[in-house]
Amino acid sequence: MLNIANVCLSDTRGDAEESAVGWAEALTRRGHEVQSIVSQGSPLSQVLRDRGLGQVTVPRRTNRLDLRASLKIRSFLKRHSMDVVQAHRLEDLWAIYPGLMGGGGPRLFLLWSELAKRLPERGILDGLLGKKLSGVIVPTGIGKRVASATGRLPEEKIAVIPPGFDPAAYEPGHEAGSRVRAGLELEDDHVVVGTIGRIEREKGQYELLEAARTVLRSYSALRLVIAGDPISAEGEKLLKFMRRRVCEYHMDEVVKFIPFPESTSPKGISELLSAFDIFAMPSLEENFAGHLAEAMLSGLACVGTDAGGTPEVLENGKAGLLAPSGSADGIARALMMLLETPDLRGILGRRARESARERFDTERVMKRIEELYSAT
Repeated sequence: MLNIANVCLSDTRGDAEESAVGWAEALTRRGHEVQSIVSQGSPLSQVLRDRGLGQVTVPRRTNRLDLRASLKIRSFLKRHSMDVVQAHRLEDLWAIYPGLMGGGGPRLFLLWSELAKRLPERGILDGLLGKKLSGVIVPTGIGKRVASATGRLPEEKIAVIPPGFDPAAYEPGHEAGSRVRAGLELEDDHVVVGTIGRIEREKGQYELLEAARTVLRSYSALRLVIAGDPISAEGEKLLKFMRRRVCEYHMDEVVKFIPFPESTSPKGISELLSAFDIFAMPSLEENFAGHLAEAMLSGLACVGTDAGGTPEVLENGKAGLLAPSGSADGIARALMMLLETPDLRGILGRRARESARERFDTERVMKRIEELYSAT
């Protein structure tokens, strides 16, 4: 059994925060002692509380030189014999570093879901990465290649391990799907295309909306569900813009904007996915799209883009269709292919499920993590 400090000091809710919850749940289920270190009053703190997961709250950081969180983390690490500290965001290493100064102490790992090209300018952090990190875990091969190409992370310290998911959680059944569809006023004869993710430009929801407009001219049974919330002012503007477009296009009955499923319902994502016929991940940039992996586990035919790690997740088109990144026309063509060929939807859905179970099953992923964390 390992004692693990799970650190994510974000004030928003996005991919890193979802990852932090997922890792805490998975490691706890396997018998490890996990304490998540999070910012006071953050959405992540509330989610952990709702899920009954252990947490330690620290003051919110106002900048890199704000030492209040660092001092509390240092105090926590001195009072507890932690084996591993795992960070979910690059910037959180600044807060963790003072607690690890000196010899000995827990091993430090960075679970890096962002593409490495987002590294800041060279500075003190490079020394930390080289000297203090025991390892960096990236979810895709492209993530490792980009990280290695920067020349700032030793390749031998970078391990490719994707997030893990419980396959059994993505089989809610027909009844759950029917209930969700009824709540969204979706009929049995509608073919529902859905996407899940925070509302922001790089997630490509606008291109998906434009693709749906094109498809609707030939396929009136189409319905589009965009699930997610903006976490920035830019996201708020994008959501308002898309709502205006829906009105201008007279697609009010076609497009449904819904919030991200409630944190109090661990099955919220899987139940929503059970209401979809096709899942779309139209991102302009993506390292590893967790909701795409969940859709695959749900047996949905998936459409992704050729951006970042998505081709890798979809096995370069074997487990789903790929469209050019940023191309509404390309996404529309892929959707039309699936709408016009129900048999293809079934084939790709089965391939997606088999592929995801083989690569993203939590039990397999956690065994690899335990081996990495226990290595001397």
